[in-house]
Amino acid sequence: MSRMARSIHFWVILAILALLAVLHYADLLGIAGASSSGAPFGLTRHAIDRILFLLPMIYAAFVFRLGAGLVVCLITLAIMLPRALLVSPSPGDALLESFSAVVIGALACFWLNARLMRKEERQQATAELETIQQDLQAHIRLARSNEKRLATINAMSGMLSQSLELGFVLRNALDMVMEVMEVEVATIFSLDDTTQELRLMAADGVSDQFGEYMDHIKVGEGFNGQVALTGQPLIVENASYDPRLTREYVREEKIEAACFVPLKARGFVVGTLSVGNRRPRYFLPEEVELLTAIGSQIGITMENAQLYQQQQRIAKQYRDIFDNASDAIWVHNLEGDILTANEAAAVMTGYSTTELSRMNVTDFLSEHALYVARDVRRRLLERKPVEQPYEQRLLRKDGTEAILKLSTALVIQDGRPTGFQHIARDVTEEKRAEEVLKESERELSQIVDGSSVPIFVINNEHTVTHWNKACESLTGVSTEEVVGTKRQWKAFYHEERPVMADLIVDKVPEEDIARFYHGKYRSSTLIQEAYEAEDFFPHLGEGGKWLFFTAAPLRDQEGQVFGAIETLQDMTGRKRVEQALTESEGRYRDLFDSASEAIVIIDLEGNIVEVNRAASDLTGYTIGELTSMSLPRLLTADSLELATERQRSLLDNVATSERYELRIYRKDGSQAIVELATRAISHKGHPVALYNIARDVTEERRMQDNLRFYLQEITRAQEEERKRIARELHDDTAQRLIAVSHLLENFASASDNLSQQETDLLEGVREQVKNALQGVRHFSRDLRPPMLDDLGLLPSLEWLTDDLQRQFGIEAELKVVGEERRFTPEAELLFFRVIQEAVSNVRRHARASRVEITIEYNETKTRGSVKDNGKGFQLPEALGELSRDGKLGLLGMEERARLLGGTLSVESWPGEGTSVTIEAPV
Repeated sequence: MSRMARSIHFWVILAILALLAVLHYADLLGIAGASSSGAPFGLTRHAIDRILFLLPMIYAAFVFRLGAGLVVCLITLAIMLPRALLVSPSPGDALLESFSAVVIGALACFWLNARLMRKEERQQATAELETIQQDLQAHIRLARSNEKRLATINAMSGMLSQSLELGFVLRNALDMVMEVMEVEVATIFSLDDTTQELRLMAADGVSDQFGEYMDHIKVGEGFNGQVALTGQPLIVENASYDPRLTREYVREEKIEAACFVPLKARGFVVGTLSVGNRRPRYFLPEEVELLTAIGSQIGITMENAQLYQQQQRIAKQYRDIFDNASDAIWVHNLEGDILTANEAAAVMTGYSTTELSRMNVTDFLSEHALYVARDVRRRLLERKPVEQPYEQRLLRKDGTEAILKLSTALVIQDGRPTGFQHIARDVTEEKRAEEVLKESERELSQIVDGSSVPIFVINNEHTVTHWNKACESLTGVSTEEVVGTKRQWKAFYHEERPVMADLIVDKVPEEDIARFYHGKYRSSTLIQEAYEAEDFFPHLGEGGKWLFFTAAPLRDQEGQVFGAIETLQDMTGRKRVEQALTESEGRYRDLFDSASEAIVIIDLEGNIVEVNRAASDLTGYTIGELTSMSLPRLLTADSLELATERQRSLLDNVATSERYELRIYRKDGSQAIVELATRAISHKGHPVALYNIARDVTEERRMQDNLRFYLQEITRAQEEERKRIARELHDDTAQRLIAVSHLLENFASASDNLSQQETDLLEGVREQVKNALQGVRHFSRDLRPPMLDDLGLLPSLEWLTDDLQRQFGIEAELKVVGEERRFTPEAELLFFRVIQEAVSNVRRHARASRVEITIEYNETKTRGSVKDNGKGFQLPEALGELSRDGKLGLLGMEERARLLGGTLSVESWPGEGTSVTIEAPV
């Protein structure tokens, strides 16, 4: 009511009512000139008044709608009733006229309200139709935008995954970025973690001096430095005059609009990507988001390429170590044929490395050595422990015999033994010296006082009974000083402590002997319950002496210990020689241990014989722990099966030189993936060990898996987006169009008073709505055919074939060979998309009149092909080259085939048609 009171029409209506009321009662109010005569058409003046009351009724209904008109009707009736009942000379006629005027006014109000409502409904229907059309256009624009974006990301992923050569990848990436973003300038910087500087890796659209002035950008400096620091995209409207500009040379490039995004890998910034124009441009949020996604892909690819280059350098370093190692290293297969040998092996045997590669290890082994080799081979293959290094003998080219300290490892490839790896050190002279020494010790042990060997004897009370001249000469302590006393320690130590003979007399457990001679003693191999040791005594002679001493119990006829005898031998000269040899061996060990790749030598039973530091770093175990373990303990079940198979192949003389991958357990329980090269080490024609060179490829495989997962996620997201858009088009847009069509039909049929022009207009709009509905349905089916989820691959391909013939007039035929079977929904979807894209290419580009689709099922794989008789085209050397021309369809098909674990092949010649074939193990 308050809103009506603020309207001028309200007061006009009141004024009319007041005026008409005054005129109606003018005679009673004594207004001069009021008369009931002289009215036209034989009506009384009051009848005319009652007719005039129709004006405020219709006016109110027109301005304030039906309710206000009816209220005015009631007010008018209230104004007229008093005169009709109380004043009029003909009350009956007056009442009839009053009620008739009110009824006519009410009917006029209803009629006018109906007309206004019909007009509003027509306006509302027109507005709703316009809204639906706008929504439909927005949905179509969004679908096309999403489709283009997904295709761009998919193409970029395919291009980046084709090569690990960094320069090639970055050049192609810049070309695609400039084409997709429609820019004039593009640059890629790489972040150096050591110097925290950005290095220019690739640039396009700039002058040659740009690289010289823009290299070595500090993190936080300029636009690229800020993006590297924050990890967030940056948009600059006028780069040449922005206050954040730090390199004046950029002004000469006259770059205005620019966008900078980070390159990321594993969540860390590894560089920046920038694009720009030399004219004003506004970068949309969708473009920035797309550029950021492309930057992430480039960042991952850069990291993979750098890792690949590093691995190549490591492989070369390992080969250098192998070739230059001072210990002899050779690998042979299970039949004993030598596969590779280093220069040290050639020097040791007298044969050249070329001669060795054509020989069998049986050429070097005597009958006894062959027996030893076969025993080691058997133990390694049966995963039994083999004491390593062990002694072996071989025949040199000149016929002489060499004594070796040999470590043998089984070479495993694909879980099967393929050969043996040997690392050997020539100890011929050392062993001969040891044998002579032991023989001398056995002879001298029978001589006491008159022996030239230093000997002393104590009784069971630890009193010295014998101290010969040789012992006097060695120690500088005379017989008189010690015989009959318990001061035998004086010759060797500054303070009183038991010597080895004292411990033998006391029959102490071995733990007590270890407490005094830790790491320096061992049980005697000649005398039961005797011990021998080597130690350095700094105050004997000038500069100290190394002594080898043996202590054995003396027993009576009843076997009771009544004393102990200890013999001494000056080992100083020999130790100095050994020290020189150890230093030489240390240089070899440094090379062996500093190898970047893990080296593991195992015997035929799988026991680890020798490892380097890289193997320790790889597994987390110490070298000592590893050499006390067997290789199967480190392998997973699947890897153990593969390693056993490679070992068997080596032993069966099956050539398995290629590298293979195994999964191993680290000490902390985690798993690592290693790439392994295994060779058999043979002796006189028989494998005795396996030589394994392992490279940790865990991170490399993880990055490859991440890349494959990323590509799968992109494809899955693309399909989910297709499915969502198709569902929205079917459930929302199509239903709205159907509702609009029904609304238009109902409106046209209910409106009898529409002109022919209006009827034709409505019919035209309705026909456009039907066409739009048909287009939406067809677009929805193209995005995600519902029968693919419900019925499977073949019904969907039948629909695709029928649609091609029905919609585009291309003769199409579907052939099925073999027994049909269902795949997983994901596999069927990927397979269908490849066929659908091939058919779409035929429809859009081939100008073909016939298409043949063939699906062939066999036991291990499924093959699908699409052949047409169109114009064909000239294929490039690689499908990836199509991306430069914006032809991304074949790349998407190839990527989907790769996700299926299959292959895609394309055959085409100008004028001879095209054939696209996919083979996948589904």
